[in-house]
Amino acid sequence: MKSLCDEHVQIKDRYIEESERGPIHAIDYFFDWMTNCTFLEEIQPSISHVLEEEYHRKYLLKIEELRNMIEEACLVFPNGVGNHLADFIYYYQEMLVSIYKYQIAIDRISKECKDVQKPFPIDNQLEISCRQAMIKNIKNTFDLSDRLFQQGIFQKAKELIKY
Repeated sequence: MKSLCDEHVQIKDRYIEESERGPIHAIDYFFDWMTNCTFLEEIQPSISHVLEEEYHRKYLLKIEELRNMIEEACLVFPNGVGNHLADFIYYYQEMLVSIYKYQIAIDRISKECKDVQKPFPIDNQLEISCRQAMIKNIKNTFDLSDRLFQQGIFQKAKELIKY
């Protein structure tokens, strides 16, 4: 997951810039990029099928697995490393959850607009609050990833795993 943050830092910046101008209708691409690893790949389709039973169940199971990993990181690694890794996993799963919630909001608002044949509103409070939470979580995840790299936490974890 750290490598996904490294790989997509410029894309993250573009989404943050776009969020300042209004709704983000292509957040599903960002979700796809941030789940593009063997551990998270099974939930990639969930963003295009939000709340559909089969996809939603896989998504919920993977989020639960990430939450379990938070506890495991604290148990497996010493405090200095384990707590930091747990924080990173926590923020990463919060980022994924907030992107998913944002997609739900976008889909519902789009459906309502289509039903009454209106353009997508730029001042919808649900969309704005979900977007703000999502951007906050994206920033937190990437900022923490950078900080932990700078502090050598990921390298310490790798060294501890070797023994």
